[in-house]
Amino acid sequence: MTRQEIINLIGDVIYDVNSLMTEQDRGPDWNRLEDVSESLYFYQRKLIKNSFELNTDKLRGLAKELGEVNKEIQGTIDKVGKFSETLDTMAKFVGVVENLLQALGVALAGLVLGK
Repeated sequence: MTRQEIINLIGDVIYDVNSLMTEQDRGPDWNRLEDVSESLYFYQRKLIKNSFELNTDKLRGLAKELGEVNKEIQGTIDKVGKFSETLDTMAKFVGVVENLLQALGVALAGLVLGK
């Protein structure tokens, strides 16, 4: 996976999250989706601003993990009764993006959730 593919993949998940938000009434699940969306948008901007290459096994492994977690999301997103599983998997995706940024040495300060 390339830098651009990672950035695009994060954008695709942001789109999925925002689509789910339109189907939810405001409440705890909606708030959690909003946090996921805001986190991914923030982290995507960090990746856009930082030049990087996937030049280590760790970075390549994290990129692969992003793809795998995205497949998990796509496997549950449209299935009735799988909303909480999808939400948990989206939170897992955020964690992998955070790990990627940390492995790249990108500072994560500045994200404020629940405004």
